[in-house]
Amino acid sequence: MKKTNQILIFIAITAIVGVVILLWLTGKKEFDWTENYENDSKEPFGTYVIFEMLNEHFPEYDLKVYNTEKIFTEIKNVKESSIYVYIGKVFWLPPADQEKLLEFAEEGNQVFIAANEFPSYLVSRLDDYTHKLEWIVGYLHDKSIAVNLTLPEYKLDKWPVYSIKTKGIVQWHNWPYFCFNSSNYEVLGNINFNINFIRFKRGKGYIYLHSTPILFSNYHLLTEKKLAYTSGVFKHLKPGDIYWDEGTKTRVKTFEEQPESRDFEQNSPLSWILSQNNFRYTWYLLLTMSLLYLIFRAKRRQPLIPALVPNTDTSLLFARLVGNLYLKQGNHQNLAQHKIKHFYVFVRSRYKLAKPSNNEGFINILVEKSGIEKETIIEIFNKIEFIEKSKEISEKFLIDFHNLLYMFYLKCK
Repeated sequence: MKKTNQILIFIAITAIVGVVILLWLTGKKEFDWTENYENDSKEPFGTYVIFEMLNEHFPEYDLKVYNTEKIFTEIKNVKESSIYVYIGKVFWLPPADQEKLLEFAEEGNQVFIAANEFPSYLVSRLDDYTHKLEWIVGYLHDKSIAVNLTLPEYKLDKWPVYSIKTKGIVQWHNWPYFCFNSSNYEVLGNINFNINFIRFKRGKGYIYLHSTPILFSNYHLLTEKKLAYTSGVFKHLKPGDIYWDEGTKTRVKTFEEQPESRDFEQNSPLSWILSQNNFRYTWYLLLTMSLLYLIFRAKRRQPLIPALVPNTDTSLLFARLVGNLYLKQGNHQNLAQHKIKHFYVFVRSRYKLAKPSNNEGFINILVEKSGIEKETIIEIFNKIEFIEKSKEISEKFLIDFHNLLYMFYLKCK
């Protein structure tokens, strides 16, 4: 009998080890393809790139990130021309907070929301016609779509084409668009000739709604055409301090119900665990091991110490991905221009100087403030002048220019 129990225990342990190995092999992924839209996420559907772009697009203004509902208290008393930004899969707020957003716009500020789902209460406050509609957003089920802007000053010559490719295969996807018509809004953008970007006038300000947030994810911001589209979208907004809303994303617990019918307090922690693949498998494995423990009456009383998997730093992988993109394009001139812009922004923000220029007076001031040798700064501006006058530059010249700027950033005050 004792020998039989030992055999059963050995079989059970072997089965558990096999399950763990199988889960490890099948669950190993290079990227997480969840649409999280988090501003610090460098995964394909994070918003790290657009967050950094906004920081550079409005360098003279503050970009504030809020991870709680405190943002709606902060914006209540804002009287200047500021911008509220939310990019996420679902936008849901209690009616009281939606009213605060409307008051924020009425004071002359701007609200930019990019989401697949919107509260019907908010849209009905902007347009009474939507009271009669069951759906605010419809979906195009297709492998690829094309988008463009409508205002002549922002419209692109060619419509950028978007698709989602995993393992070399283009995937089918639901691309949202607005399915209600009204004279109360202005159409700013289209998706396959359906409307996906609109603007409502509200008091002294504006409310911008965009139905396709996935266009602003990291995955879709690695080419010039798509960067041009994203830049055109945000050129509609008047520059000002930015209030970036991350807290609302944590309040959204489900994506299958209509926004107004969501009851977040009724969602148990277990339902969230079971909705996550890795946690679900871990939960099932824990139940299996507990059952085996009860069956074989294991003598071990203290809990097992779980193996903690260290967080994977994908920063280097992301940088390599972007670097390889420019390397394949071979456009050294374009990359050099980006480095020049970054250098100008750095000098303006660090030393409070006007637009840098290659003249004796400005160079002397920069030498005094930065502590860098005058010969080095003169060489930097000489290379900048050569880049701006040339149609293309060599790879060696680009590397020398990069090393020169790197030493400046490393040694400056």
